[in-house]
Amino acid sequence: MKVASVLKLDRKRLVYVGSLSFVYLALSLVTLTLIVRGQGIDNHSGHRFDDMINGEAHRPFVNRALLPQTVRFIVYSWDQFVGAVPVLANSHFVQNEGNEIHRKTRPTGLGDSQAFEYSITFVLMVGWLVGFGWALRFLVKEFYPDQPIAADLLPAFSLAMLGPLMTRYSTNLYDPSSLLLSALALLAVVRWRLGMFYFLAPLLFFNKETSILFVLLLMVHGLVLKKPLGQLVLHGSCLGAIFVGAKLVLRAAFADNPGSELEFHLFDHNLPLIFDWGQLFYFVISLVFFGFFVGRGWSSKPFFLRYALAVILIPLVSMGMFFGFVDELRGYYEAYAILMLLALPTFREVLAWGRPSGESRGE
Repeated sequence: MKVASVLKLDRKRLVYVGSLSFVYLALSLVTLTLIVRGQGIDNHSGHRFDDMINGEAHRPFVNRALLPQTVRFIVYSWDQFVGAVPVLANSHFVQNEGNEIHRKTRPTGLGDSQAFEYSITFVLMVGWLVGFGWALRFLVKEFYPDQPIAADLLPAFSLAMLGPLMTRYSTNLYDPSSLLLSALALLAVVRWRLGMFYFLAPLLFFNKETSILFVLLLMVHGLVLKKPLGQLVLHGSCLGAIFVGAKLVLRAAFADNPGSELEFHLFDHNLPLIFDWGQLFYFVISLVFFGFFVGRGWSSKPFFLRYALAVILIPLVSMGMFFGFVDELRGYYEAYAILMLLALPTFREVLAWGRPSGESRGE
């Protein structure tokens, strides 16, 4: 009787997990379809899709190598162990004149492996997004353990929000992986799982250089937890060495690529935004949205999330002002999970997500 009850419970749990995964998958597919039909993926000069995959893009974009090199490895492995890379004669993901990925049907293939690479990339990006949904769910349960309804709703809402956030500018290959890896790094830090963080560190650093901010967050959190200073110095040094090693490998691999490690956009884009009301309006609306939902009831929100936002977002915005497009919201994806977690109590208040919360985790 007891075994039957356990099996029945496991079956219900399996159906529940499967249903959530289906919802996350559907939202991820919708989000990427909006991107593919809109601005495209890596369709700007200097970091076109083919150039990113082939390692021929300009620096610094070519240094965000995790997904492009994963695709190359899969294609190489397929060629070596399965057979010739297939030509997808009626591929839905083909290259147009602007080198974007667009969802179209054409009667003939590309004549090479490009459509195959596009398909692999699309599958991997969907997988990153589904994984982000699950990682965010674990984070909700970590900070708001008495809110099971919100734990299911916030990941779905966050994935749905990516549509308008991602489609303002061209999406880059490393955006979905940035979302997933940042959420996992946040989980490793708050739980003080150093083994998990060391496992994630090379993936973070090969995905995007700004991930080094999570090492800073780990050090700050260690100080808050009153960990021994010597231990923090040791871990900071080891993680710093991993970061430097990753940068040296990337520099050696792409030494002959054009471009530079940093692009300066203060005068050619960010300051002129003051006079570009259309562009500025979208950015201001986004600031008002997050400002209200994150800022409301600020002092009652989890302490860790409050200082994590400062550690991650302030440097990202500062660097974006000088070395990026400050209004390009996808440039702040490392802070996206933190923002949504801080906004959750206000979402719950405004949208009535479950019962009023008890005490949230604030350490």
